[in-house]
Amino acid sequence: MMRQFKMFLTCGLLAAGGAVSAQVEITETPFSPYGVTNEGVIVGTTTANAPFYLWFPETGEMREIGGVSAGNGIGGNANISDDGKWISAALYDSLLMPQAWDTIQFPGEEILFTDLIFLQGLDYGLAAGKIPGKDTVVMKSTVSGGLNWSSMEGNFAFSEHKGGFNVVAGLTYMGAAGGDNGALYMGSVSGSWRSIDSVPDMEVAAYRAVDFIEQMPFPGLVAGELADGSPFLWRTMNLVASSFDSVSTGLAGVPQDICHAGSTFYLVTDNGHIQKSVDTGSTWVDLYATEDASGLNQIAFDEEGVHALALGHGAVYASADSGNTWQRKVVVGSGSGMTTDSVVWHDVIWVDGTFLVAGSKGNLWQSTDARAEDWYRLETPVSKNEDILAVAISGSGYLNLAGTDGRIYVRLFSEEPVYELKVVTGIYDVEADVWESLPTTGFSMGTVSGAAFALSGDGSTVGGGVYAQENNDGRSTINLHAAVWVKGELIDLGSLFPTRSSRVNALSYDGSVAVGHQDKMGPWLGAIWLRNEDGTYGPAQLLFAKKDVESDSLDWDSWETMTKVAGMAKTVSSDGKWIGGMADLLTAFQLPWLYNRETEEFSFIGEEECSNCGVSLMNNDATIVMGWNGTTGWIWTPAEGKMELNVFVKEKLGVTLDDDIFLVGVTDMSPNGRYICGGGYYRSDGRTFGYRIDLKEWLDAANEESGRIEAAVYPNPVSTELHVDLLDDSPAMMRLYDLSGRLVMEKQTRSASNVLNVESLNEGVYLLQVTLDGKSRAFKV
Repeated sequence: MMRQFKMFLTCGLLAAGGAVSAQVEITETPFSPYGVTNEGVIVGTTTANAPFYLWFPETGEMREIGGVSAGNGIGGNANISDDGKWISAALYDSLLMPQAWDTIQFPGEEILFTDLIFLQGLDYGLAAGKIPGKDTVVMKSTVSGGLNWSSMEGNFAFSEHKGGFNVVAGLTYMGAAGGDNGALYMGSVSGSWRSIDSVPDMEVAAYRAVDFIEQMPFPGLVAGELADGSPFLWRTMNLVASSFDSVSTGLAGVPQDICHAGSTFYLVTDNGHIQKSVDTGSTWVDLYATEDASGLNQIAFDEEGVHALALGHGAVYASADSGNTWQRKVVVGSGSGMTTDSVVWHDVIWVDGTFLVAGSKGNLWQSTDARAEDWYRLETPVSKNEDILAVAISGSGYLNLAGTDGRIYVRLFSEEPVYELKVVTGIYDVEADVWESLPTTGFSMGTVSGAAFALSGDGSTVGGGVYAQENNDGRSTINLHAAVWVKGELIDLGSLFPTRSSRVNALSYDGSVAVGHQDKMGPWLGAIWLRNEDGTYGPAQLLFAKKDVESDSLDWDSWETMTKVAGMAKTVSSDGKWIGGMADLLTAFQLPWLYNRETEEFSFIGEEECSNCGVSLMNNDATIVMGWNGTTGWIWTPAEGKMELNVFVKEKLGVTLDDDIFLVGVTDMSPNGRYICGGGYYRSDGRTFGYRIDLKEWLDAANEESGRIEAAVYPNPVSTELHVDLLDDSPAMMRLYDLSGRLVMEKQTRSASNVLNVESLNEGVYLLQVTLDGKSRAFKV
């Protein structure tokens, strides 16, 4: 549990702006409202990645409550319970990270991974390789430290296949890869890759080594073997320009790896030479040569350029004086009785003041210090029949292995418990001023583990998304799953389709109905999750445009199937009977839509088709509906139809806004339908503000004309507490009758928020009569 202290602000940056009229109040400085209670209290934030505040418009008070708002990779929003006692939102917390090995397998043809890197100490990584026997490049990328990998082969633009990759080098968000038959490319982790063609006119059999200095304009070297078997090494003084020359002398053999310490380059050759160049590869001098001319595969230095290691067959070669002198070392632990004289060492990295070496027969060893004298073996899931060809550690400390078995293995490198600061879903107790972190799956994407998008009116259930691990055809991925937290317990609602995201966007009053979206091919499809009697939830049910559609009979890899389903569901009424959602040109409807769960019928708001528009919220019986079209908000009622929000405020509320003020849209409506809140901006300079609008006068006038009482009654059906929300605290009488006309419960009230405890009543249908100001209205419960 995490406690964050309150701060009271009544002036300065967060001062409330006061009332434009008795019905419209705005903040003087930027504020983004998210939720509003029956009493008109609003929760919101000042900017992206900022704490949340409670705004009390009557007093102008802003109270900081903590948490963290959306932005910069963080999703979700803040939601407040009907009684104002609970708020759900994202917050930062330290989580214990899982330390078991995870296996990531790529279905299809067998892959040989040859190299693996992370860029500049970040979580952005590249894994390069080939499919043996085919001229096919293999490239995978990750932005999560190796927890999730994506295929990039489709990002390579070239006129003809040239061969698989042998090596990849990384810069800041960029990479360069070389391979067989003259395959040489450059590109970014998430973007396209292009062939590097401005190279000397020589027939290349294979690129074996690539290295660049991580400062603009990225000078560097590429090297390997020509078609006649002779070595070559080309240099560029500007990788961005991609122009290479062949001026180099003194090569002792075919380069197998190149690295640099400062501006000095080092390489190892296929015949056992360690060489260096102080003039960006123009001339090379020998530092060491193995006695039997056995080949060397890799070379690496520490951050200071003092300690270095070169890898060979059955031995490694260490330097403690910046590469000037070298000694042969055998990788065995003191007193271990093991022998590694038959191991071919393939890759080496420097980590935590030690060397980590990987090789044949699944060998992974770590030195006890920088001297490379003593070693111990690390257990891995790699079979002794397979070779580890590449090893790398991400910026967040995830060790990644790859090699001949076509898999990537990943785990936290630390043997000690590791806690990382992550964004999780949280719940805030307003009265106690305490945040509590809700459970996670243990997995995350970047810094985000979960996000809150919804809170049930009774405060019992939080809805949103959680990152979870999936295993599909042997491939392990991290994906966003729809999730609910019921009384603090996580329920992962999963996804209908492997590797595709889902999310809960809204909840009914008691959390029994969750709505949101399910992804398949890009369009976010409307989905609903229903709670079972045992407290579990059923799988997502897609909202099909027509009744009786058989999901199993549809081709879910067809774009035509997407047009049979409504777009993303954004809101649900308190009683769970009405659902509203957004238009999507790729789904069934191009208009904001409403769905009645009892009749299973859709209805639509407006007549003009749109792409970025939809229903964002509604009152309990869907007689007041609000939504957006682009950056413009609107309100709809059966009597008035659809009106742009600013027009509604002027014509129906009688409030004349300054010409400079523009209300953008509505983010929430109080459960009783009295208050709405949202954001706006000043046309002259773009400054933003938050607003609260009181609809009571408008509703009273409309109800006076129709003789109707404005009341929200929910949940329905009800098993314990029946809520009756009125517009204010005027005297009212509530009477509950059974179908025989017998009065079974009576309550007089002077409150906007009311609760009838019906737990002792027999199961059946009842009539609730609400009397207010001499008018009555009956509700079937």
